[in-house]
Amino acid sequence: MDLTNPKMRPKIIRTLKLRSKYEKAAQEVLNQIDSDLKDNVEQAVMDKAAKYELIDETLLRRVNMMTCKQEYYKIKPLYETAVNDVINQGKPIKETAEHYGINDTELHNEVIRGRYDKEHYKYDKKPENSIEVFSYCEEELLLEDLEKWIGKNNPACICQVCVFELLSKLAYEFAQRKYISCPDYWNIHHHTDIDWLQEFEIRHCSELYNMYSMEFCLRQPTISKCILMSPY
Repeated sequence: MDLTNPKMRPKIIRTLKLRSKYEKAAQEVLNQIDSDLKDNVEQAVMDKAAKYELIDETLLRRVNMMTCKQEYYKIKPLYETAVNDVINQGKPIKETAEHYGINDTELHNEVIRGRYDKEHYKYDKKPENSIEVFSYCEEELLLEDLEKWIGKNNPACICQVCVFELLSKLAYEFAQRKYISCPDYWNIHHHTDIDWLQEFEIRHCSELYNMYSMEFCLRQPTISKCILMSPY
């Protein structure tokens, strides 16, 4: 199966040119502010956007998505443990929710899900402030598929541009295989749009970086090395 996607390459390259600056600025914002204080977030974003000559709305979007992911992985084990306590130990939902500091209505809904599929239950939700296609657990499976595909097919180049190009088509194939509804653009072009690809990279930059094995592109040697380097 040919998963190259030449039409996406220019868009991917443009995205990666600014990625490292946005990532650095977003990390500085997260290190600086108390995420509970909205005014602090917005002021910190404006300060860092000015410092790095970035668009503040785009930086705020990145910060919000990174914050949502952190919050999800923070509460995920709490809900999974709480669901286990209610189902297997018979503890009351309201008291259990108070004990773990989570929402009792959401816990009630998760308990229903847990009773329906005890063996495979995981706390899962779709990323907030994002283009909603996959849930967090589905995105983890997509990352596994991407890594397996690279290992099995040994593509000619696995620089960041080529991996993103591969991901844009593999994500569409994944959605089709799992019967997941996706945007019309995906169905028309048989690959993702650049906006979703950018958001996926924001949520999973460290996991994706572990899949890159070179700092130059074998298919397009003229790509600047600085575009392909780690943002860290």
